[in-house]
Amino acid sequence: MMTAYFASNPDFTSAEIRGVKAARSTRESYGDSAVGYVQVKRDGDICVVKARITPEHNVRQKCYAVICTCNETEETILSVQCEDCAAHLGGCKHAIAFLAWLHRRSEDPSTTSIECYWKKSKLSSIGTSKKFIKAKEMYKTPKHELVPTSLNTESFLTVVKNNCTLVGDTKNHLMKFYRAPSTVEKLSIHHLLSTSKATNPLDFIEYCKLIMTADACKGAAIATLEQNDCPLWHELRYGRITASKAYDAAHCNTLDGNKRRPFWEQVN
Repeated sequence: MMTAYFASNPDFTSAEIRGVKAARSTRESYGDSAVGYVQVKRDGDICVVKARITPEHNVRQKCYAVICTCNETEETILSVQCEDCAAHLGGCKHAIAFLAWLHRRSEDPSTTSIECYWKKSKLSSIGTSKKFIKAKEMYKTPKHELVPTSLNTESFLTVVKNNCTLVGDTKNHLMKFYRAPSTVEKLSIHHLLSTSKATNPLDFIEYCKLIMTADACKGAAIATLEQNDCPLWHELRYGRITASKAYDAAHCNTLDGNKRRPFWEQVN
């Protein structure tokens, strides 16, 4: 789509044969940091995307408005324009950078969660963020007196656990081994095998039916909307035998083939 648009649009068919300047405008290091406040409007087959892009030569200057119009059904770009910079009438670098940014976003893997692009661009934040913090700002909770070693008969892990509970730090890696699993975490095949006392497959299936209630499954669906960005999503997928794996194993012609090996590893 990008190549066809550049080749057919007179604003971008310049005398520069090698296209070095245009290629430099499409680089990821600039576009991903400069684009912000993205808005999308769909009207039938026409999709209009509007955003603000920070000028590279002056990041403190007012951001330029850029707009792209495309036909999603025909997969064609109708127009890309920068509305504010001095060179916008002749096809400026900001329009190229915005179009390249849209192209990269279209190649991102689809997820069930929607990332928000309505935010300030990273490039326009230069010079405004805090450069450093003082050590006293890193610790604001009141300090607790340490118990003398001679009077403390508890184990080291118990002391750490109690201190974590005392200061409210209950989400670290150590504390997860001391807390009871949630209803959603109990759906993990690893947890089911560890807690089940079944001696045969039928008893284990009946035990799974007791744990895998409709409410628990709905909670798991909500908790794993981010899919591969969610640790719980990987935990619930661990050790499962899907229909696609069984199909691949059944149609594998090699006894120890790559399609059959993962299936037998999970069964055993």
